[in-house]
Parts: sequence; C-alpha cells; structure tokens
Amino acid sequence: MSVGFNAGVAAKIALSEKASVIPEVTLDLRRVGNDDVSYTAWAIDVPVLFHYTPVMNLYVEAGPQIALIQSGSWDVSSSGSFYDDGDDYGWDDYDYGYGASSAASNLLDDMYKKNTFEFSLVFGLGYDVSPNIDVGFRYILGLTNVFDDLDLGPLGSSEVDIQNYQMQFTVTYWF
Repeated sequence: MSVGFNAGVAAKIALSEKASVIPEVTLDLRRVGNDDVSYTAWAIDVPVLFHYTPVMNLYVEAGPQIALIQSGSWDVSSSGSFYDDGDDYGWDDYDYGYGASSAASNLLDDMYKKNTFEFSLVFGLGYDVSPNIDVGFRYILGLTNVFDDLDLGPLGSSEVDIQNYQMQFTVTYWF
C-alpha cells in the first residue's frame, strides 16, 4: 500500500432534502510499489456521485468515475534486486551505461505501456461535521486495466490484468 494525494473542485446539486448529485474534477497522484520498485502516475479524475443522507449528518455516495492518465513513471532503487531462476540478480546486472536504476526504469517503461483512460466505480461513506465540512471514506474499484499488454519484445506480448483500486480518506470544504 502506498500513499497518494488528490485535490480538486466539486459541486453539490440538490435533488431533494436528502439526495444530491456531486460532479467532481480532481488531480490525483497515485503511487504503488515497495522499497525496490514503484510506479507513480498523475491523473485527472472525474467522478459523478449520487449522494444520499439517510440519517442526519451521515451520508453514502456511489457512482462512476473516469480518469485521464496524464503521466506515469517507474522508480527503481539501484540497491533493489529481483529473483530469477533461483539466482538473485540486482538491477546493476542490467546497467546499459545509464546507471542501474535509470536502465531498469527505462526497461519497465518500455515493457508496460500505460492506458490513458480508466473507468471505475466509487463507493463512499461520510459524515457532515458542519454545514461546510464533510469527512469521508471512499473505495474506488477499477474496471479497466492500468496497462496495455506487456511487451516482451521478440517474445511477443502478454495480457496484463492490473486494475486501479484505491481507498481514500476525504475532507471536503463546501463554499
């Protein structure tokens, strides 16, 4: 699990006293990885959520989200290693004159081509702390692959089945 960040703008369009529609546009920093290898991406997320308040101050929300991926990059620690055929190889074994971590990042960028569009479903629960401040939790269930097929060069390609799953803690200030 890794920590990211997002910020944006939203509008609350009341349908009734308890229901509303909330379209949002957010800039989202996503990161996944470990001490040796991580992938970081910037995306513009556009969720459109149905917001319902069943009891005073407690709300649930759900709806679709599209994401437009703006950039993505790999970061590889030069001290990292990986396991292959029973031997422990370091990224230094793949240094093509660019530095081990740079060569490994370039190799991963060449192999994993990112998709530029994602579709997800958003589910959330929150609490209205005051008329202007909400706190909440969201789960984002990715339905499309983060990467296109894995390019293995002369060996062909392989299907990659990796979706974007996120958990978000939210704080919203309504003007």
